[in-house]
Amino acid sequence: KEAATRLSDSKSYSWKLRLSAIEWLQNLVKDVEEHDQIVMSLVMLSNPLIAQCRDLRSAIVRETCNLLKLFASNLGDRFASIAPAITKHLLMITGGGNKVIAGYCGECAQEIVKNTQSKKSIDLFVSLSKSRSKIVREKSLMCMCICLEVWSPTNWLHNTKNINAGITRGL
Repeated sequence: KEAATRLSDSKSYSWKLRLSAIEWLQNLVKDVEEHDQIVMSLVMLSNPLIAQCRDLRSAIVRETCNLLKLFASNLGDRFASIAPAITKHLLMITGGGNKVIAGYCGECAQEIVKNTQSKKSIDLFVSLSKSRSKIVREKSLMCMCICLEVWSPTNWLHNTKNINAGITRGL
């Protein structure tokens, strides 16, 4: 709760305190015994983590993306409850002007999709394939490609018409 509070209030806490909260969460997720506690707190951490991805400091965004990649790789499908919302914001950030932050966010989104199979993500990628930003369209199509290659077909087979429409629109 303290980490979520520290991460959500970017005005009164210094960025170094937010960075230490992110590092504390990174160490926590590495401990297998803490995974159940983390899964119960994911919804509470969702918006604060999204806010950190939108930060203008590349060090904060880099560490937040590293944390999200750890969440996805260590928690797997248990991270699926917040994965679509976070992936959406990460992909939207890739269309921004800061290339360094966009690179971190694009790589992070792909890692989340590789490790977390959330059926809601496919609709997200299809909707982002309509984006005015070429980069956002490209990254969402890349994530859709990862879904088709890595995920179990049972998670996307029922949605082939929608996937086809998204690919056609994106291309």
